[in-house]
Amino acid sequence: MEPQKMAMLGSGKVGRTLGAGLVKHGHHVMLGSRDPSSDCVKDWVAHTGPMASAGTYPEAVEWADWVFFCVPGTAVETVSALVGRGALAGKLVVDVTNAITTVDDDHMTLSWGIDDSAALHIQRTNPGARVVKAFNTTGVNSMIDPDVPCAPPMMPICGNDAEAKAEVAELLRDVGWEPCDLGPIHVAAMIEAMTLAWVQYGRVTGTWNHCYKFVHR
Repeated sequence: MEPQKMAMLGSGKVGRTLGAGLVKHGHHVMLGSRDPSSDCVKDWVAHTGPMASAGTYPEAVEWADWVFFCVPGTAVETVSALVGRGALAGKLVVDVTNAITTVDDDHMTLSWGIDDSAALHIQRTNPGARVVKAFNTTGVNSMIDPDVPCAPPMMPICGNDAEAKAEVAELLRDVGWEPCDLGPIHVAAMIEAMTLAWVQYGRVTGTWNHCYKFVHR
């Protein structure tokens, strides 16, 4: 894939780790943050190199061709409002979020429910955006170049724009994944539910480097 201008909305561990990994694969990355002058963000830029930069959420979106939502799923509405209505029109938007509510130690649920999702909310409130769900069904340290024996592992994606999904699929292959297109954007709730199983497996086994793989003849 040719180098792209990619914005990570969210300066937490997901945004910083995914952004740094994409820089290593030759892409230009701007970390979008509420406070781009914070020590954490400045350190990330300094350590990630000349292809990394930082700005506010609106600055990152305006600069980028690709926009990754890397905030908690429950913050999607707030971040969308900060970005501004219409700002995502024409952009390829990758929703990496998971909105999981922990009820107690043995019970988790989807904050948006099974009939809605963070990805669907982004698409619904930004009809001109080309939204694709991806990168959310694994741990943050495995998002880029996953080190697993069943390589390449499978990454489910969904979205309404076929061309956008094809571009995300190309990126996934570049960074070590086998993309699996599960259909239109309303399927995102099912993909987000896969993360519940991923987390529960980690809780039971105490391991956090597992990935999904569909095997067929």
